[in-house]
Amino acid sequence: RPASAFVWRTIVRKSDCDALQHINNAIYGSLIEDARGAAAMAGALPRNLANVEEPNGFPRAALIEYLGQPHEGDLLNIAVWCDEDKGVVYFELFMENGAVVAKASILCNGFPLPPPANFVGSSFVKPAASKL
Repeated sequence: RPASAFVWRTIVRKSDCDALQHINNAIYGSLIEDARGAAAMAGALPRNLANVEEPNGFPRAALIEYLGQPHEGDLLNIAVWCDEDKGVVYFELFMENGAVVAKASILCNGFPLPPPANFVGSSFVKPAASKL
């Protein structure tokens, strides 16, 4: 995450958690969209990647890498930054102690999808050659 990334903070709610008492994976999409909205309101994202009223502002594809398990009551920080040329908004979700619990990226509408890819370290990368 770049030092200049916008950071939005939220508390993990009981309703965010599943029977195992950690954030349900389905909640991460809502969290990153909430963080993107907060970054947009703060002027931290360019309009074409921040505003769903813009033709290119709609998410076209999202990738989430789950790395940890925040629990109810935990303070969750979500760093938001972008690559405007590629139309990608990046996210890093981390705890108060700095532990990264998830990384994500959204490719916005109006930008070409990359070739089939694996998600590694919050970026689109070509997969390793098949050993089959």
